[in-house]
Amino acid sequence: MKAGAGGNTHLEGSHSPYLQDHKKDLVCWYPWGEEALEKARSEGKLLFISIGYLSCHWCHVMERESFMDEGVAGLINDHFIAILIDREERPDLDSHFMDICVSSTGSGGWPMTIIMTPDKVVVFAATYIPKSSRGGMIGLMELLPMVIKAWRDGSPLLMDAIGAPNYGNEVVAANPSTVEGVALMKGAFESLSSSFDREFGGFGSGPKFPAAQRLGFLLRYWKRFNSQEALQMIEATLTAMRKGGIFDQLGGGFHRYAVDREWLLPHFEKMMYDQALLGYIYAEAYQATGNELYAAVVNEIFNFVSTEMESPDGAFFTAIDADSEGEEGKFYLWDRSELERVLPTELLAPAKAAFGTAEVAVREGKPASVLYLADSPEAIAGRLNLTTEALNRTILDITKRLLENRSGRIRPRTDTKVLSDINGMAIAFLSKAYSAIGDFRYARAARDCADFVLAKLAAGDGALYHVYADNTATINGMLDDYANLCWGLRELYEATFEKRYMSEAIRLLDFSIKHFLDREGGGFYNIPDFSADRAFMKKELYDGAVPSGNSIHALNLVYIARMTDRESHLRALESTFSWAKSIAAMDPASYTGFLQAVDAELGPLYRVVLTGSGRRVGPVAEALSKRYLPNKMLLYKPRDGRLEFAPFTDVIEGGGEEPIARVCTDTLCKRPTGDLGEMFQQLGI
Repeated sequence: MKAGAGGNTHLEGSHSPYLQDHKKDLVCWYPWGEEALEKARSEGKLLFISIGYLSCHWCHVMERESFMDEGVAGLINDHFIAILIDREERPDLDSHFMDICVSSTGSGGWPMTIIMTPDKVVVFAATYIPKSSRGGMIGLMELLPMVIKAWRDGSPLLMDAIGAPNYGNEVVAANPSTVEGVALMKGAFESLSSSFDREFGGFGSGPKFPAAQRLGFLLRYWKRFNSQEALQMIEATLTAMRKGGIFDQLGGGFHRYAVDREWLLPHFEKMMYDQALLGYIYAEAYQATGNELYAAVVNEIFNFVSTEMESPDGAFFTAIDADSEGEEGKFYLWDRSELERVLPTELLAPAKAAFGTAEVAVREGKPASVLYLADSPEAIAGRLNLTTEALNRTILDITKRLLENRSGRIRPRTDTKVLSDINGMAIAFLSKAYSAIGDFRYARAARDCADFVLAKLAAGDGALYHVYADNTATINGMLDDYANLCWGLRELYEATFEKRYMSEAIRLLDFSIKHFLDREGGGFYNIPDFSADRAFMKKELYDGAVPSGNSIHALNLVYIARMTDRESHLRALESTFSWAKSIAAMDPASYTGFLQAVDAELGPLYRVVLTGSGRRVGPVAEALSKRYLPNKMLLYKPRDGRLEFAPFTDVIEGGGEEPIARVCTDTLCKRPTGDLGEMFQQLGI
């Protein structure tokens, strides 16, 4: 490798601060001119051209990652003639190459990367390129050897591209990371499709678990591949669960699982994590489909947890027992004579039409049954010759009377301890519910929960406790605590734009990287390196009843690394995905929580930066939040401040009163717009 650092004498005569700034690079740069072009012709080398400007954030990123890296600089110096162009100094050259970049890739931006023959024929055009492949983007360490070999061998792949600069697209399509990610997603879908119960929804024949992470994966799969089969699987399952006995038709909330194929007979335990994870997926399904049933279920879950599982301080308890009076489900079961005694005569017929009864046990010689919805509201209304609105009022009356009667029974015991990981899930659910539906009660509850956890379970310097009980926080936090709370706070920032929540999320991630990350093998251990029980350290990726901490942190890393551009985040992202993908490849359907992170890594990951007065930005943020676009982060840059955790926004002007959006992908911010329709178009929704 020829030395570039301290020896970039070709840039000495330049008056451009941008070119002067790059004199310290290891890449041996030339300014645009005949000297560089003639050298390329005489040595038979391709030209590697980088175009940028001094205040360009991603230009500095590419310089730091690649142009000051010995490996990248060695490839460029040995096999190319490198030219650096200041776009503000040479707008003519910038415009020429930008036209080529946009025509061949569909987008443009800076830094712009051009590979050109000595005869000035462009054979590759792109914007920012990372050092190594990630997030669906090929890296220079993978791209450059392919270009070098194709040029040296006279490969048809390169030669065919001359005059039709599509070589970049062909290389990206062959990006091993992209191919691997798509294969994992398709493998998981094929497995889930083969086990899907097409008559009753869910997977397998029973017992049936809600498996919210599978449904979340299927929604992303539908969005990425426009798979109507995936959407049908989701909708059939969500609808069947809401109608079945697994859902408490009177008090709301989901029981743990169904022991049968039809979702009728539940195991009656109620877990807060099920409420949070299912509430989240119903909110996403509402964003995706607009089906009001899903919004209604979100509200039913919220009403249940806020009534039965929320502490006076705003945190959420862990679980409600299945048993009361020594018998599983006794609190929830009915026999026919009880229904006839509680309901007036005029409500018996609609009650029998609306609610089916599935026998669970025999009690005192009578069948004890769980209630479920017998059919869709429209079908029931038709049989009773009622409008749907009239039926809903009648069912509400029936439910109120039965619930009032049931409240006199001995209640199952509530586990009142507060856990960091479960409350992180709750914050994520409530924040997503607010984003999707707009009911401010959800945002207020999410804030209250987050503030409680940060006040009572934070141990300082980003550390957490796992348990809060009897007014005392105990037990060092474990990976799931950090991952889930980080997830919840990320979601809460996007719902409220309160910067403190994103700052705390990043602190949790940083602490995880420092104390949980396997720096050699990739992935996060379950307990921190300072634990007294280090003998029990292990790395888990499998998604059981809840997504693994590694699955959730993988998703956190995608979002936060793309936002902060910190080297520590990017390295953790790369190592975690390398480890996790090798495991997920063995049985992708068992790792659908992680595959949601894979989908985000594949991109495009949209970063939408809103500016303008907070009052006027609100309706725009609400409209954007109500659409299902999983690979999106929403940020608000105040006119009089900056987003310290998102340095790429430094070059975005704060603007005036009117709301303006800048839709940015990994490396490119599109034209600013205040038109909502254009925003949707830029986001592809």
